[in-house]
Amino acid sequence: MNYIKKIKIENYKCFREFSLELNKDMNIIVGYNESGKSTILEAIHLVLSGYFLNGKYLSNNELSEYIFNKEIEKEYLDSLNGIDNHQNPPRVLIEIFFDSNDLPEFEGDGNSDKEKNCGLCLKIEFNDEYQGDYNELIKTKITSIPIEYYKIVRMSFARDNIIKKKIPIKSVLINSTSISARSSNIYISKIKDDLTVRESATLLQTYRKSIEETFINDSKETLNRKIDENPDISKKKLKYLLIYQ
Repeated sequence: MNYIKKIKIENYKCFREFSLELNKDMNIIVGYNESGKSTILEAIHLVLSGYFLNGKYLSNNELSEYIFNKEIEKEYLDSLNGIDNHQNPPRVLIEIFFDSNDLPEFEGDGNSDKEKNCGLCLKIEFNDEYQGDYNELIKTKITSIPIEYYKIVRMSFARDNIIKKKIPIKSVLINSTSISARSSNIYISKIKDDLTVRESATLLQTYRKSIEETFINDSKETLNRKIDENPDISKKKLKYLLIYQ
């Protein structure tokens, strides 16, 4: 019987570096809210099916900065503000290790352990084809990871590209919660077919910068002050934040 014996996650959402050993029977994941329980399930589902928990298929059109770990994103952006030691664009890596003797086509050392194992991996990483455009982009101040220059790679540990139909192990999610879809850069997606990659990236970076500048203004401070002054809202400490992609 095939089963997942281990999952490794790098730079995906709340996980910077994460590894979890599983057994062949029932696995129960327990944790506080926002501790990453759903993220673990989504990571497994992404590798096996290519779909997020919200039902959206993982494609370049659905890539967004929110999938990257915020700590690694900040370190990367901070490095670009310095003169030297620019960090390379960060990647997302998700690996699933199988305990199986029935999937020899998935066996190899193409994994972060650098050992022969059976498994699959998903990489969301910078596409070297855009190195020239990227070098021009980082001469300006950027405020988010340039996902327009990224690619999605799904491979076996044998380093063979895979598609959903080639994976004999299927993922079925029964999700009782309602997860709102993220409208990532909708206004650009409607016109992106008429833009070059460089034009799209420049326009998107300008848009995000304008949103960030709008966020830091008196209206945010006024709203937060009113929240603090109203004890009937909640006993917890609340702050208004603007989340954008």
